[in-house]
Amino acid sequence: MVVTRNYGDFTDLAAAFTHAGREFPGVLFVSLEDSGPEQAERIARWLAEGGAEQSRNRCCWL
Repeated sequence: MVVTRNYGDFTDLAAAFTHAGREFPGVLFVSLEDSGPEQAERIARWLAEGGAEQSRNRCCWL
């Protein structure tokens, strides 16, 4: 799982993997405006709720 704010590069990379029929662990995009402990807590909750397993081969927003 990649956690990033870099939407442009990672959507292109995910599309290339998908087009090539390759798997990837997933990409989680986080907001540019949102940072700090609150964002870390949201990521932790998302992971605890199974977000990483559900995002395999996908791009997700938090």
